[in-house]
Amino acid sequence: MGSRQILIVASDTQCRAMLSEILQAWNLEATAVSTIQEARAAVKKQPPVLVVCEEDSSGAKCSDFLSALVSDRRAARWVALIHGEEGE
Repeated sequence: MGSRQILIVASDTQCRAMLSEILQAWNLEATAVSTIQEARAAVKKQPPVLVVCEEDSSGAKCSDFLSALVSDRRAARWVALIHGEEGE
């Protein structure tokens, strides 16, 4: 299933683990990374068919990364995870 790669980009360790477990339960192959820089490297290695990206307050913006995918003609479907600080 290598050509159907899903890329998870999330700085939150629990978020990455939860999404990876869900996808594995559905027999889907995923690569999970914690930074936009790691995501860019993963896309160069193997363009994904789906990107699940966590939008957080750390300064790393999914929208910038996803815009770069489109401009590089590496467009993929994507899902943005938006959440507040813990306890909100």
